[in-house]
Amino acid sequence: MQIIKTCLDDVFIISHDPIQDERGHFVRNLCVDYLERNNIDFNVKQVSTSFNIKKHTLRGMHFQKEPEMEKKIIQCMKGKIFDVVVDIRESSPTYLKHYSIILEENDNKSLFVGKGFAHGFQTLLRDTEVMYHIDRSFSPKHASGILWNDPVLNISWPENNPTISKKDKNWYRL
Repeated sequence: MQIIKTCLDDVFIISHDPIQDERGHFVRNLCVDYLERNNIDFNVKQVSTSFNIKKHTLRGMHFQKEPEMEKKIIQCMKGKIFDVVVDIRESSPTYLKHYSIILEENDNKSLFVGKGFAHGFQTLLRDTEVMYHIDRSFSPKHASGILWNDPVLNISWPENNPTISKKDKNWYRL
């Protein structure tokens, strides 16, 4: 495994090193001990999967409010996604800045997202599956979001007319 910094503090790419032989390959997708050795405090409380039938499905921009803010690790298990993280920590020098990355099956990458970020993704292929490792149990009363296409964020989404839930269409504008 390798930890790669991004332009946002507390957002990292985790590059996994597959072990290959004639049978196929083995990948360690999560190793809490390795994260701890790299000063990343993360303990899994919940593992969730998002399966998306249509290309250009958009989920986001989601976050949990205090005191239930969460850390998560996102990995695309099948298909391909355009993944976006927005810094919503008002005291941060990168407040309202975003980072985006393409994650796809078999790329052996995942994205670590610390507390204080909104997260969302848009599928780039049909039948895309995304796995989340989360350090807290979901709290519906603390769930919130930002409007995915808020002009303040200036995110260049691959598709401007995505398949999106009514809830995600009606999140807050900044």
